[in-house]
Amino acid sequence: MINEIEIDTRDLSSQFEMSKGDIDGLLQYTVQQLTAEFAYIWGNEAKSNLHSSRAKYLNAIQVTERGRFTGVAYLNPAAWLPNAIETGATAFDMKVGFLRSSKVKMGKSGPYITIPFRFGTSGSIGESEAFAGVMPPEIERATKSSSGPLKMGNIPSKYHIPKSAALRKRQESISFKKMESMDKTSIYEGIEKRGGSYINFRRVSLNSSADAFQHPGFEARDLAGKALPKLDIEGITGSAIDQFLINLGF
Repeated sequence: MINEIEIDTRDLSSQFEMSKGDIDGLLQYTVQQLTAEFAYIWGNEAKSNLHSSRAKYLNAIQVTERGRFTGVAYLNPAAWLPNAIETGATAFDMKVGFLRSSKVKMGKSGPYITIPFRFGTSGSIGESEAFAGVMPPEIERATKSSSGPLKMGNIPSKYHIPKSAALRKRQESISFKKMESMDKTSIYEGIEKRGGSYINFRRVSLNSSADAFQHPGFEARDLAGKALPKLDIEGITGSAIDQFLINLGF
């Protein structure tokens, strides 16, 4: 954040016989130029670092004036995904949001919707609200060697239907032994490569497991913080002053 920039206008005022109105206009113009340039550099950071969320993030960057000689570049507070990418977000349940979609259908057991989930390969970072996480190495290898959608028979049992930590702990404490008929599904079932993404389709309903649609959250990208050191404050200020003087006819 740039808290304050001091511009000594005394020499300019005396040299060019500028009025107070001219000086105020010069300061306001300089602030506008600095704010616009920062937003531009910030946008370039987003273009270089984001992929599927790039358009949403760029559309969320706003520029405005907040009082005299104060410019602000910020992310639209209503744009949840860009803000989550910028500042980070903890894991959350996606099911609630999915079932609010206008594409929800009504079945015998209540509302449901089929959602495409994106999976990342090792080292990738999810940017999508429907990002299901990075595939474990065993799943990634099985998916790449599969001739079609990944089948349950190729998924190790430890990656079958997720259980909450509390349930797993309780089962271990009583030496729980599952039946062979249990764990017939997995969040990784049906994964296949489509274009440049690994996705599968899963049905979401009120009967879905409480921990079946947990988003892993977002790591803070701090793109604005990365853009700030690239802002040439002195150079932009000098150019703004020169251009303003030219516009005044000096």
